[in-house]
Amino acid sequence: MVDTTSSSRLAAPRPRLHQGAAASSQHDSSHGRGVGGTRAAGPADPALGLVSFLQTSEPRGVEEQIYVDAVGSRLLRMRRTVKAAARCVQEVALAGSGRTRPWLLTLTYANPDSWEPRHISELLNCLRKWAARRGFDIPNVWVAEIQPGRLRTTGKAVVHYHVVVWVPHRFALPNPDKKGWWRHGCTNRVRARKPIGYLLKYASKGDAQARFPRGLRLCGHGGLTARGRELRFWMCLPTFVIRAARTFQRVTRMPGGLWLLEDTGEVVRSAWEFVRFDANTRSAVLRPRRRMGGG
Repeated sequence: MVDTTSSSRLAAPRPRLHQGAAASSQHDSSHGRGVGGTRAAGPADPALGLVSFLQTSEPRGVEEQIYVDAVGSRLLRMRRTVKAAARCVQEVALAGSGRTRPWLLTLTYANPDSWEPRHISELLNCLRKWAARRGFDIPNVWVAEIQPGRLRTTGKAVVHYHVVVWVPHRFALPNPDKKGWWRHGCTNRVRARKPIGYLLKYASKGDAQARFPRGLRLCGHGGLTARGRELRFWMCLPTFVIRAARTFQRVTRMPGGLWLLEDTGEVVRSAWEFVRFDANTRSAVLRPRRRMGGG
């Protein structure tokens, strides 16, 4: 539910500024731990749509402040992105000419310290070139994960990747390490019966999330059509934007945390505003946004 707060001068139709009831781009929520004697906000608390947050006091209007866990929020955004991208990519694959077959690749490192951000991009480039030589595109979605077994036994956070690609049924996907596409360790290649389920299972593992190396992308995708990219963008919008839009339409992100609904010309913003980043709790501190014009 949104309420009107003011107007903004943009191109016709004249935009109407709405203030959303949620502060986060996540539909689901998870509980944070109490910090400094404060309690973690639960499902019955205000600030709908916030994830992994801590509440410093009982709601007291504009004096209320909440802590949004940065790592937890990042993981929830990743899960939401993976789910949306996998569904859109699978629809693209099924809508193409001929039947396709999903394959699941697992890419591991032999040397725990050899990870570099470019490795996954290089592999995907090899896959795209292999597919292009055979006259087809290769839609894909991938997720990064910390190897839990090596973390328990060695204490080192070693990255590995799970990649799902859709290939025409008449082709068998080559083994990347045997082709020389992955020279950093070994790979495992199997046919995926439930590709979306596989990806969401790996995307849901977040026990070692705080130990991801700097610069690591948690997920990615490729091979979407222009329409598929629009749908994925829509599915990953903040909840308060989708509620304000009511039906699917093009949405543009604007400076200052504003969102323009292009069909109606309305401008939507969150009911919460950023105050500061708390380094001790690794959380973003938010407070209720004051209405424009006083209030």
